Amino acid sequence: MAATADGLQQQVDEICACCPVLSPAIIPSGYETQDLVELMQNAGRESVQAFEELLEGAGRGVTCCCVCGADGTPSTSGAGGSDSDDEGGEGDSSLYFTVLTALSFKDRTVALERAGFACTQCRALRSTNRMIRFAALRVGADTAADDEEGDAGSRLLALAAHLASVNRAPDSLQASPEGLAVWLQELYCRAHALQVVASNLGGWRCVGPTGEPLRLSRPKDVVAAARALLQSPQQKEEETQQGSKKKGKQAADAAAAGKQAAAAAAGGKGVGKAAPAKQQAPPQAVAGLKKQPAAAPAQKLQPQPQAGAGKKRSAADVVADEEAPRAAGKKAKGGAPPQQAKPAKPAAAAKAPVPKAGKAGKAPVPQAGKRLR
Repeated sequence: MAATADGLQQQVDEICACCPVLSPAIIPSGYETQDLVELMQNAGRESVQAFEELLEGAGRGVTCCCVCGADGTPSTSGAGGSDSDDEGGEGDSSLYFTVLTALSFKDRTVALERAGFACTQCRALRSTNRMIRFAALRVGADTAADDEEGDAGSRLLALAAHLASVNRAPDSLQASPEGLAVWLQELYCRAHALQVVASNLGGWRCVGPTGEPLRLSRPKDVVAAARALLQSPQQKEEETQQGSKKKGKQAADAAAAGKQAAAAAAGGKGVGKAAPAKQQAPPQAVAGLKKQPAAAPAQKLQPQPQAGAGKKRSAADVVADEEAPRAAGKKAKGGAPPQQAKPAKPAAAAKAPVPKAGKAGKAPVPQAGKRLR
């Protein structure tokens, strides 16, 4: 029956539940970076120096293992400890830079969860390949060969006891050396089998603690990833709180500035209304003056009022009235007067009424422009 991603992930979760604090690392072939140190070995001198300076700064103040809490002194050389079978002795108090990982068959990701300075025992137990090789070499040897086998067996038993103690295994298991040896072998055999299956699958990618993709192809990317992994949960929480406080302060400042602006606008509201009223008065007067010429053409189109309408007569009308009798006399003599505009009937004043004939004692008054017979 073919294994599914859910089934494989369930086995990984069972191992993590059995060892919640420190569990065997299940890493596909090609993604074992030896705690990022291997990626820095072929880098330039500047990158290696930057990596070592990072470890030196992170190691200041560290006095115990980041996993089990054992006392020790951090090593800032970046060597990370050797890969020999002799590693894991209890006498070594050095703490080496170590990356703790997690595997997801569903997402095909190798997650670099956190990093710190770990003791030699925790580093040895974290590496599945090294523990399988160490156990196979020692268990398959002849117990009566020499005294070195007894020392190797005791180191293997000490590692099993350390793993059980860190993960708070049941007291009954920790009290039985035989049970510890069997438990250790079963645990790492399952982890190694899952690692072989993962190595035969493709599409794996490295991600950070929050699931962000990690680029480890360049030395500066490795240094940046190590810097992010070395931050403790407490430091991350403090940074998050500081960021929240900063955002809250910025929001409070913005709210205060808005209130001040609103208060200033409310205080100058009356003044702002009065000032435009004063400023609008002259434009209204100007608008009135501009409208008067527009009404003039309409007045010109209206008929001129007759005399006595209350308007003064113009000089042209007065001259026309005076010239009217003279024009009438010239017409009677046969002269052709020049063409002029008709006055507003001024001749009515020049004509005198003609009395009827036959009245005694009254001679007829000759009319203007006519000869008496």
